Amino acid sequence: MISRRGFLRAAPGIPWGVWAAAPDRSEQTFRVATSADMLADVNENDARAALRSWADVVSGVVGMHIDYERYFLSSPPQLRDLMRKGAVDAVACTTPDYVPFASLLDPDIVLVEPNAVGYEYVLLVNGKNNIPGVAELRGRSLGLYRHASTCLAMSWVETLLSAANLGPSDRFFAGVTESAKLSRTVLPVFFGQSDACLVTRNGFRTMCELNPQLGVTLRPVATSPPYVTALFGFHRDCQPALKLKFQSALVDLAKNATGRQLLALFQTPGFCARNASVLRSAVELVEAAARARRRYAGVKG
Repeated sequence: MISRRGFLRAAPGIPWGVWAAAPDRSEQTFRVATSADMLADVNENDARAALRSWADVVSGVVGMHIDYERYFLSSPPQLRDLMRKGAVDAVACTTPDYVPFASLLDPDIVLVEPNAVGYEYVLLVNGKNNIPGVAELRGRSLGLYRHASTCLAMSWVETLLSAANLGPSDRFFAGVTESAKLSRTVLPVFFGQSDACLVTRNGFRTMCELNPQLGVTLRPVATSPPYVTALFGFHRDCQPALKLKFQSALVDLAKNATGRQLLALFQTPGFCARNASVLRSAVELVEAAARARRRYAGVKG
């Protein structure tokens, strides 16, 4: 697997013809919006170059021009507006982004990571400290791994606190520090510089493989169910033939070496086609967290 920057340097020399002949730009345009939250930890210029390479590959496969520039790194309000106006054919977004316009996407087909298993979160503390459970984290510091895969992490914590009548997270913790580096989220807890951290179970497992002592010293005080955190969805008015072409091109990316390199840029193993029911638990979490926030809105102390 190559790095993002390594791929970008090599991209101009990749023989795209191994996929398909260059598309006729006079053919129909497929309009794609990309959520800014999907690439929050990537330099914007790198992300734009990566998407350009991705669009070139997929354009060759589906035989139509892919317009990703116009709605590149859209904010959540922009995404909602685009979907309501029918200005795009498809959208790549996080699950929290998806919830406000879910009814405007085709519920029969969403593309998610293979097996649609999702991500589990772990709230970790140093076993040497006297922190037996979540309640004992009141007034303590929390580190959050900032990544598309953790877009639901604080929503999960919000529901944990609400269920135990512990109040909202912004008043429960002394402070929440975000980092786009997994090591900078986990290691401060290991070294006693932070009280707790919130990461994915897979991320913590990877860190433990690199440093087994982490698994000995750090322990979870809470673990979440798995949640699907991101998706590629199609507007409900998208033409079926175009949808099928695009779906096939994305699902098949992992079957080709060049496609696997592209997937590596976005740190995803690939795509599989499911219906919107795979998002139900994540949507319910977003809604439950929103209710918890409303419950405490305006409450002092």
